[in-house]
Amino acid sequence: ITYLLIMLLAINFSYGQTMLAQFDFENPGGYTTTIPEFTDYVSPGTGTDGRDYFLRTDGSNTRAQNYANIQGSYYFTAQDIDGEGATLPVSLLINNINISGYSNLEFRVHLAEDDVPNPANMHWDAADYVHFNYDIDNSGFAQLLWIENDGSTFNSAPFIDTDGDGDGDGIEVTNTFSQFTQNIAVTGDLLDIEIIFSLNANDEDIAVDNIEIWGTLIPCNPSVTWDGTTSTWSNANVGPDINTTATINGNYDTLTYGPFSACSLTINSGFNLRVNDGDYLEIQNDVTVDGELFVEAQGNFIQHNDSAIFTDNSTNGVLVRKTKIVQNKFVYTYWSSPIVDETIENVFSTVPADKRFSFNAANFVDMWEEIGNTGTFLANPGVDDIDDDGNDWEYASGTLTPGVGYAMRTNTFGIAFPRQENFTFRGAFNNGIVTVPLVNNSGGIYNDWNLIGNPYPCAIDADQFFTVNAGLVDAIYLWDQFTAPSTAASGNEGYNFSGADYAMINGAGGVSVGASSTIPNRFVPSGQGFFVEALNSGTITFNNSMRSITNDNSQFFKTNESKKGTTNEADKLWINLTSDNGASNQVLISYIDGSSNTNDGSFYDLKRPVSTGNKILFYSLIENDTGKFAIQGKAPSDINENEIIKLGFQTSIGVATLYNLSIVQFQGAFLNGNTIYIKDNLLNTLHNLSASDYT
Repeated sequence: ITYLLIMLLAINFSYGQTMLAQFDFENPGGYTTTIPEFTDYVSPGTGTDGRDYFLRTDGSNTRAQNYANIQGSYYFTAQDIDGEGATLPVSLLINNINISGYSNLEFRVHLAEDDVPNPANMHWDAADYVHFNYDIDNSGFAQLLWIENDGSTFNSAPFIDTDGDGDGDGIEVTNTFSQFTQNIAVTGDLLDIEIIFSLNANDEDIAVDNIEIWGTLIPCNPSVTWDGTTSTWSNANVGPDINTTATINGNYDTLTYGPFSACSLTINSGFNLRVNDGDYLEIQNDVTVDGELFVEAQGNFIQHNDSAIFTDNSTNGVLVRKTKIVQNKFVYTYWSSPIVDETIENVFSTVPADKRFSFNAANFVDMWEEIGNTGTFLANPGVDDIDDDGNDWEYASGTLTPGVGYAMRTNTFGIAFPRQENFTFRGAFNNGIVTVPLVNNSGGIYNDWNLIGNPYPCAIDADQFFTVNAGLVDAIYLWDQFTAPSTAASGNEGYNFSGADYAMINGAGGVSVGASSTIPNRFVPSGQGFFVEALNSGTITFNNSMRSITNDNSQFFKTNESKKGTTNEADKLWINLTSDNGASNQVLISYIDGSSNTNDGSFYDLKRPVSTGNKILFYSLIENDTGKFAIQGKAPSDINENEIIKLGFQTSIGVATLYNLSIVQFQGAFLNGNTIYIKDNLLNTLHNLSASDYT
């Protein structure tokens, strides 16, 4: 499936409007479709090839179309969508455009319809339509811009429907791309755009290009001031809100005085504002620091407006502190900077220069499988997830690029473990749009890994990250080293690490690393680097829609004290397999909307990374698929008392070993009310896993 690149921009003009988002179709990524994109094009001169399509294209894989004024090279187009078996209507969705702090919204789009060389070929019938709708903050979709035929039964040109009655009574859509605009009267935080297509025959087509969202910045209310002498706000100690400017004229600590929201923020010279662990500051627009601003390891500092400015007029007066518990001297941690221009040498001064690494995704090529760590290779692409020539990791120095991930290992000589490492990032905070190139070398022949990272001084929402980067990435891989490096593990060094030590998050849920019963929450903390697999080449986009005061910035995992979860959520079941010599794997079965019993792709069904460093491999199985899945999504309608989940297990441990199967956690009404059994197919025994573990 190919997708559209989302380019979120902020361009201010003298008359007060700002372009909040632009979707220019030039690169893949940024939206979802309710069916896979397709074209029946094979080659020129082969009859009707290229007449049925629904896809982003440059015109090279559809029947020759005659468009003028194309906005670049690519556009999205559709014709005879049900000609390849699709059920009409179908939709394209662009979700969660950040409109926070803006009013007077305006939607703009370029549209064309292929009516050349024969205008009589405009065969739009009464049943044909293309509807643009909008939704703000999940309040329900409303009409935005509708395109219909002229109200006759058959064969008219398409026209804009000005009154929403199903008949085109406005401007005609021709073969020349022309811009159409529509105002959106309401405002809020997040805007969704839905395009519904119902086109069921040849010469019933539409082309969409260069979608833009514009708005006017809502001005802040006059400032309220914090008086450090009296420890009060100037508005009868009510304090600011998201529409009011806040001025800090005295030391302020959220641990003592509480978190707050403001429209904009100024910290006067000589005073300190501290965001403590578990607290937040939420600022709609600009931030100016003439004093000091400190964000502790688990604090959240949020700006909402992507085009807002963060001004640091201090000297080392703006910082984010991060901590990491290091278990032993071989442990690496993946980092990412929340600061605009911080350097590796400043933050990671305790890390030896030969233990600071960046990952060059363009150099990662995995066409060969290494047998053990022997230097013997077989031509098996994508089997061992190891770069063939060992040049993917490179020594890192200089400026930490926002949105990029780095691997660091601290000084290990003469130091006891485990211990807490502290790192301080100093400088202006990143805000708004941060983009990182995404490299796909193989086109799916092997896993195209890229190391990126959270660029903000707060946690980001994994679900919103997936939404913004739809079609580019489906899962997040968090390194949390549990297995000791081994000479038996394949790799580029004498001792190599295990691919089993990645916690994973996808659309269906998350699984943890090691024997721990903790499960990754759906937030990536500040300062955290992580791997993604590139489904296509393009650009990863981070934006402020991923930042929220509800995001958990505490740690990678959230400890669960009980196996039982809440009953008002989707049914999910986490199972651990552990051994008495320390090896462990976890599997998640998630009954979630959008998934099925088949392999629905890595957003729902995520395979476990496989390498010879994995002492054991525990996984679920999907019918008619050879994959070994760490996370398996299933349709909610499938769960019943007779549901059978097939599990697989293999081990490379060559000594007598006890293996333990246990339920880590479950949630949902069905799983809370029913018993889970494990069947041992070797011994033909049935065990009540809800009552006790199985060894």
